Amino acid sequence: MIITEPDIFVTLAVSNKPHYYTSTMLLNTPVKITCGYNTRNNMRWVIVTDINNTPVLPQTFLKQGKVCQFNFHANRLGLSYSITIKPKDKNFKISDEYDYLNWSNDFEMLFVGRSQSKENARDNNWRNVRVGNQ
Repeated sequence: MIITEPDIFVTLAVSNKPHYYTSTMLLNTPVKITCGYNTRNNMRWVIVTDINNTPVLPQTFLKQGKVCQFNFHANRLGLSYSITIKPKDKNFKISDEYDYLNWSNDFEMLFVGRSQSKENARDNNWRNVRVGNQ
């Protein structure tokens, strides 16, 4: 398998609604995104699914600097992506007590992907399963 540098960047605007749904296309594959807000830790969480509601990223908390990789199901779809949030202003400094409720003022959601052929994705999944079962 050839490992490539990220070459696909998809930026989405986020909403300040405590709970909402949106969708986008990643490499011609539609994905549904559910975003929510946790009042106990003042953080945002996200779930990304394919059109059949199969998670490619189970519920995960997002915060600045955290990068979350899509799961094996995404590889089967040919999606070699991770998700993170990036500040709108490069000079933005986040405090430990930052409340992500009104995150649209400060952040955008960023999907970072790598071009991958179906053969490479299938090869990668096969290797992962084979190694995991030995």
